Amino acid sequence: MQYAVKTILLCAMLMLVVGCATSIQVRAQSEGCSSLIAGRWAEDVPSAVLGDSGDAALDWQLFGIEQTGQLKISNRDKSDALETIRRYEGRDAQIVGRINRPWWRFWS
Repeated sequence: MQYAVKTILLCAMLMLVVGCATSIQVRAQSEGCSSLIAGRWAEDVPSAVLGDSGDAALDWQLFGIEQTGQLKISNRDKSDALETIRRYEGRDAQIVGRINRPWWRFWS
């Protein structure tokens, strides 16, 4: 009888020790954060150049059209930024899911 009680207590203690000693391992992604950012962000968006054709009204009109094109490029970069944020959030949600999974699910 004493042997059975000692065995049960020993097993209970071992379960507690194993439960405290193990932890969930979260490894960093193999690619860095910079891989999530669009490559065209490194490029500067130049301003339009005011021409000198002799007709001031025409020069300003052409400048406005060219500057609007630069605005489209800038807006594209803003949408790229939002896409990058969505990628970060998705990756973070995946990692949090790994951390919060039940302890008995040791497979992916």
